[in-house]
Amino acid sequence: MQDILQALETIDRTIADHLAKAATLKRAANMMAAGAGLAQPYSDADMEVHAGGSLRIRSDQFVVEKAPASAARAYLALRGKDRGATTADDIYEALVRGGYDFGSLKEPDAKSGLKIALAKDGKVHRLKNGHFGLREWYGIADEEKVERTKAKSEKAEEKPSVDDGDAAPPVMEASTVPPDATETGDTQTQARKKAPKSKAKAEETDT
Repeated sequence: MQDILQALETIDRTIADHLAKAATLKRAANMMAAGAGLAQPYSDADMEVHAGGSLRIRSDQFVVEKAPASAARAYLALRGKDRGATTADDIYEALVRGGYDFGSLKEPDAKSGLKIALAKDGKVHRLKNGHFGLREWYGIADEEKVERTKAKSEKAEEKPSVDDGDAAPPVMEASTVPPDATETGDTQTQARKKAPKSKAKAEETDT
């Protein structure tokens, strides 16, 4: 089964190469027509059909991407989950067709750098067969999000917490009333109530 899959991928890439050459010829024909003041005969000259027949990659599809990993993710997203994972070589060829600039790197070095970037990318998953796909396709958590969540959790754990055993007892507000004030007040009140009665008794005695 693996041999058949590899053979199909080889055929797929061969078809893509022929389609790329056809697109180049179409662009040349459009330039000739424009130079002669004629309408361009091929409106799809800037579209290249990728292996598989229906996936179209513009000649400037990945020009805006700043890094190999982000360009590779853009290509994988374009492929979609239905097409599934693919090889690093296929990703490299798609990025080149889509206008991604690997700078002055020669092809072997550019492919090697791309493989390293894919392996380090937290949003990309490497299958056991060596193919690469997006983690979200397989329900695998994004490593970058996991690391951020872990960092937040560790930071929260580092915050000092007050243990109930070490907590200071609640401070009671000091009363402005002397401790014996209530008792003293009650005594004085009772004395005032008794005073008239004592005076009345004294007047009866004098009488």
